[in-house]
Amino acid sequence: MKYLISGIVIIVSSIILLSVTPIAIIGIGLGALSIWYGIRKPQEDKITPEQIEDAIKPFKETSRPQVDEVRISYVSKDILNKYKVGEEELSADLKYYYDRGEKIYKNIYSFEEAKIELQGNDVIVDGEKFGTVKDVQPHPNSWFSIEAFYGPYAKIVRNEDYDPEEDDEDEKNWTEYDCLEKPKATLFIHWRNEL
Repeated sequence: MKYLISGIVIIVSSIILLSVTPIAIIGIGLGALSIWYGIRKPQEDKITPEQIEDAIKPFKETSRPQVDEVRISYVSKDILNKYKVGEEELSADLKYYYDRGEKIYKNIYSFEEAKIELQGNDVIVDGEKFGTVKDVQPHPNSWFSIEAFYGPYAKIVRNEDYDPEEDDEDEKNWTEYDCLEKPKATLFIHWRNEL
């Protein structure tokens, strides 16, 4: 009985780890061998469906990584400009390669190396106030990332009048150009339910 349960646990955990590393396939093989051995071995008592469910339950209750999005207000232009890493040329030709809603921005900002914290309603980036958020409840062990846009940009939108029978494929989406006078930023709160 213990070989069957341990085999199921090994397989389930290896499947979860398979999204992180291909080496987890070894765990799936070991789990299958453990189940096979448990079936072949004479059983003193039978495994009940409840025992199998109890063995798998912790893995079912562990959620995948979650992300909450919160708009950041009153973004500081001066601090934002410190994280500008380049520019992307706007091209109408790019619209053919994007689905509706995806945006192509000229200014590129990166916060990958920045230390992002929440102090009350303030978003603090590398010790400086970047902006404010409302009603944010960070989860235990959560971490943050920021996406920000400012200046000229192009936004890909679906052509509502598009008719696949009459229109060319390149008329499926349109590009709307605009220029942001105020920065827009989103705080992403990354978290995972822990048992």
